[in-house]
Amino acid sequence: MSPFACAATTRSPPPTRYCHRRFTVSTMGWRNDGVNDSSPTLTAASNFGSLRLGSRNALSSAIMAALQACSLKGRDSIGVEAMSEKTFPTVFSAAQRKVIAELLPGLEDRLVLDAINNRTVHLTVKELQTLHDLAQAARHYPHHGMKRNSLRHVVEAVTKSLESATGIGSIPAAERLYQFKITLLESTPAIWRRIQVKNCTLDKLHERIQTAMGWTNSHLHQFKIDGELYGDPELLDDGFIDFECVDSTVTKISEIVPQNGSRFAFRYEYDFGDSWHHEVLFEGCLRAEKGVRYPICVEGERSCPPEDVGGVGGYAEFLEVIADPTDEDHDRLQEWAGPFDAEAFDSEKATKKMRRGLPNWRRVQ
Repeated sequence: MSPFACAATTRSPPPTRYCHRRFTVSTMGWRNDGVNDSSPTLTAASNFGSLRLGSRNALSSAIMAALQACSLKGRDSIGVEAMSEKTFPTVFSAAQRKVIAELLPGLEDRLVLDAINNRTVHLTVKELQTLHDLAQAARHYPHHGMKRNSLRHVVEAVTKSLESATGIGSIPAAERLYQFKITLLESTPAIWRRIQVKNCTLDKLHERIQTAMGWTNSHLHQFKIDGELYGDPELLDDGFIDFECVDSTVTKISEIVPQNGSRFAFRYEYDFGDSWHHEVLFEGCLRAEKGVRYPICVEGERSCPPEDVGGVGGYAEFLEVIADPTDEDHDRLQEWAGPFDAEAFDSEKATKKMRRGLPNWRRVQ
């Protein structure tokens, strides 16, 4: 029996509202929001250095007109200029390389068109971006099945290379930090923290959130990510019959955030009685600084509410009472809570708590 089993048997999780993934890939010219984009932004190859649409392009005149009419899309330039000369390997089949040659004749020397097997082609970030946009645009025009299929595979291969070049994969795993902003929902003014952590399980991320926010891990918790519940089955199963969740003790951060590094929000609920709902916003990855210990609480605002104060509504009432010495409940709540400053927050103290961590309840039973 876990130390939290009694809480689980007397409380049930209330219905909650959750957000779903929506992110924009500014360096790739497409967005993933669950809706097919029938009019993607096109990039004219004529704007890309020496690469231009040649007269040998076998695409239809309608495609040529559409591509030539498009202007270079404004892009997120973070990191791109520094990598403009660096190349990234991408594997293409013979059919895919022929399609690429039609889109960008300037690449023919590197495409090895007479080879029948797969070939690795080294492309810069700008070349990958341009090729992605042109192939994506061409897919929206009529083609025979083989060419349409080749265009689809070109887009997929280039997308993976761009993710490796400009997304999470551009930072070695050992040096990669994940930055999150945690906001206690419905708190006014907002109570929030910004933290940087290395890759870890969601169970460990729960611990980082608890210590950064100022909670005491006295109640059950769960994550909800893209409609799926994540939690510690051993804890949750003690209190809820047939409760199903993805095991947060083995699921890592790297498995749930977008691989292109785009912002992504999900929910974290703590204490199924008081129902403290947090938005956990993944803000991207960055490289760890040499000589710096992690995790870190970078910044934040305001104190964490006292445990068992009664949720958002109870906390608002608590603040009103302790601010009014004439209230009949003032002395009682002041004694219960002890010294309390709702505006106080110290990121260094929060960092120390994060590094100290929480006791392993499995070892202290």
